[in-house]
Amino acid sequence: MDQSITIPAVPGVHVTLEYGPRFEYAPAEGESRGRVGPPPDGIPPHFWGVYMRSSDGHAVHIDDVADEDLARAYGEISEDLLCDSAMSLWEAVCTALPGSQLAILADTVRSTHGSATLRQSVGALARGCHIGWIAAHKGGNGYDDAFDWEFCPWFLLECCSWDDNAVSLKPDWLDTCLALGRSG
Repeated sequence: MDQSITIPAVPGVHVTLEYGPRFEYAPAEGESRGRVGPPPDGIPPHFWGVYMRSSDGHAVHIDDVADEDLARAYGEISEDLLCDSAMSLWEAVCTALPGSQLAILADTVRSTHGSATLRQSVGALARGCHIGWIAAHKGGNGYDDAFDWEFCPWFLLECCSWDDNAVSLKPDWLDTCLALGRSG
């Protein structure tokens, strides 16, 4: 890719978004669809592709945007979005059905350290959860169920490690979100 930006997911864990110019070529004779690739020299791109890399190094296409400024800003997560992510994660914990896996995991942390510590641990995952949503949602071309009611509970169960002390991101959390986006 031509450019990249690094965004923090949680303290000590970062995700790199890469972006580069793309050009849509007309279909060749006998082909029903065109192809997308780098623009020819001297011709401006049609759009900019945004990518995340899986742990095996493959660039996974996340979205296409109109220009380089939008591509560069793609990883900017506003305070409003972070607040919404934190509230949605906490809502998932608070509304987990009694006896469900999520309720059992949360109750273990809550009974050991109290609700405030649980809430703080879950809230600290807000940025990682939002980045996971970007990876899975893929600009609307991947996973498309509701962020708050479906994605957040899934994220807490599939992308997080729970122990008696807290909840944290699993090492493969981004690959798990990218895989969800491919299946969506």
